[in-house]
Amino acid sequence: MFLKLAPKRLHTPLLIFFTLAVFILAGSYRSESAPVNFYFMPVFLAVCVLCDIIITTIAFSHSRAFNNRQTYAIGGAYLASAILAAFIIADYPTALAVGATFNYDSNSIWLWFLLEISAPICAAILISLPQSLSLRRTVAFVLLGCLLASFIGPLVSRFIPLLTEKCNHYHCELTIRSGLVYISGLVNFLCLAFLWFKLKNKGLIEQCFLFTLFLLVLDDAFSLSWQARYTVGWYTWKIMIMLLKLAMLMIVLLRMMDDYKLIDENNRRHYRQSITDDLTGLHNRRYFAQNTPALWEENKATGQHIGLIMLDVDKFKKYNDHYGHLAGDRCLAKIGHALDLSGNLDGNLVARLGGEEFAMFIPSTDKQQLARLCERVRLAISELKIPHVGNPEGDHFVSMSIGAVLVDPSQTALDISGTMNLADKMLYLAKKQGRNQSKTISEGEFTPQMSEQL
Repeated sequence: MFLKLAPKRLHTPLLIFFTLAVFILAGSYRSESAPVNFYFMPVFLAVCVLCDIIITTIAFSHSRAFNNRQTYAIGGAYLASAILAAFIIADYPTALAVGATFNYDSNSIWLWFLLEISAPICAAILISLPQSLSLRRTVAFVLLGCLLASFIGPLVSRFIPLLTEKCNHYHCELTIRSGLVYISGLVNFLCLAFLWFKLKNKGLIEQCFLFTLFLLVLDDAFSLSWQARYTVGWYTWKIMIMLLKLAMLMIVLLRMMDDYKLIDENNRRHYRQSITDDLTGLHNRRYFAQNTPALWEENKATGQHIGLIMLDVDKFKKYNDHYGHLAGDRCLAKIGHALDLSGNLDGNLVARLGGEEFAMFIPSTDKQQLARLCERVRLAISELKIPHVGNPEGDHFVSMSIGAVLVDPSQTALDISGTMNLADKMLYLAKKQGRNQSKTISEGEFTPQMSEQL
């Protein structure tokens, strides 16, 4: 039920209520002893690292796709948390059996402190920058910051002796005595308040991150209140945190699927816009040029004849001069609609090449069918009865001249460009012989006498 509700938005009040209920329940068992499992914390941290790395990748991808600075900063924060958690795993003797990775005793106290405050501080810094860093610079900034911060403990040991006091990773008394847990809780609370007001348009990733900071504040309160590890309450609390991280990861993954669906829909819409003529709704010149070669080869392989038609509105310049360009655009829109209804059938490709010029690619046809189609299209334009005082050939209505040629791609020496050129010659022949007519021939029927008439 929760996952079905979550993909659109995180139900924060419900989550907070559930978390506080588990917090109180775990507190009631804080003194009840349980078996000490030294492998529990490395496993717990490994799950946290895995979740943080995946959410980091999703946040960076989301930021680049939607140009969102907020998710970019959150991605950097999750990356910092993952890096420091990995450092702590390496520092656990039970994890790698190498003792202190950084070669000094109480490394775990300082690293735990850094882990607790790294994500909120990193997010606050990145979101406050005047400009977003590049992905490479963000990763370098976070990695370098984590490395430098990890080595600060030994450098300040003379001022804070507890930082180098020996710790066996399994008790938190030193963390309490050093005062770091108080600082951690205060920093997390202040960063949570700052980011709550700083982050605008809180999407699912932002909500999950803010809830993660809320968990950090509760975790600090847990350490301060109960000061015990490896009890029933402590195991309950840590397992709940791990399960919530996994649940948030699943929610973000589900949301990411919705984001990619949106990106896919946007890409499809932009592609349709790039291949569609805005004025007429027909395909544009680019689409015609990109798709006719494949249609040509397809008909060539099957031995089918193809027809290529060139169409031009008669005396359209005079129409624009007399009625105005806005009226000319409306006229072309009506013509485009008529061409779509009368000629865009049975796999035909109809496109506006530019201005008042149109083209059709007709697969699997013969000369009679091609001629009938040309006449049907011509009559469809004439029947629009769009007034045109400068076109006596069309009885003072808008008309169209058409030239068409039939070729066999498997036999002809012409290519698409040559076939269009031949159809264009037939179009000009139709115009020269009186306009408002169509001329259809087969490739072999074009004679020198026709060339002389052009």
